[in-house]
Amino acid sequence: MELVHHHPLRDVDDAPTSAFLQPRLTLIRDINMWRDSHCNINVYRSLSIWSDESKTMELFGPFILDIDNENNDLEDALQITRQAIHVVCSHNGNDGDIRVFFTGHKGFNIEILPSAIGITGTIRQQKTLRELKRRDIIQKLRQGKNLGSSSKDCSIPLGSNSVTANGTSIDQNQDYTRLHNSINKWIQDGTAKAREKTEFTIAELYNLSLEQIIAKSIT
Repeated sequence: MELVHHHPLRDVDDAPTSAFLQPRLTLIRDINMWRDSHCNINVYRSLSIWSDESKTMELFGPFILDIDNENNDLEDALQITRQAIHVVCSHNGNDGDIRVFFTGHKGFNIEILPSAIGITGTIRQQKTLRELKRRDIIQKLRQGKNLGSSSKDCSIPLGSNSVTANGTSIDQNQDYTRLHNSINKWIQDGTAKAREKTEFTIAELYNLSLEQIIAKSIT
């Protein structure tokens, strides 16, 4: 797999993928050594895994719903995450096929076993099905009027990734995902902030308050 990292960014900077430094093709067994070399800060892995350096035999990782709120309205993002889990579980997925993470900053990741929701086939077919599934979930959330905890304006731009008028979106799948239990570090108002990407059970996600979720991720 490929491993990448970036320096702490400000909220006004470009997306992390444009800031990645020193991509490195690494054996899975060496991932913790690589983590340590970057102090486990802002480290990512590729969704693709290859059997050799020629990259001819490719496997693909989990289907990820990347739920962010650009206005830092984490309560809105949390409500959409809960609703998205309900949508996924009602369409062939079950609790055992899903992992949920607070990314530490703007939102949540839901990782889903692709075969549990009908994403199979070649890598190209899987990528197409992932995008169709992402759009379908966005549409179902909108149709259900799942507009988050405090949305007032229901006018969401057609064709956008937005789910609520408060700024929560489900972004397109990237080629990389932040490593589990790694530190998400960024710059806010000139000060470095850091929280850990933390896994929660589905029961915890529904039962814990946002304040409790954040408290568990503070490094």
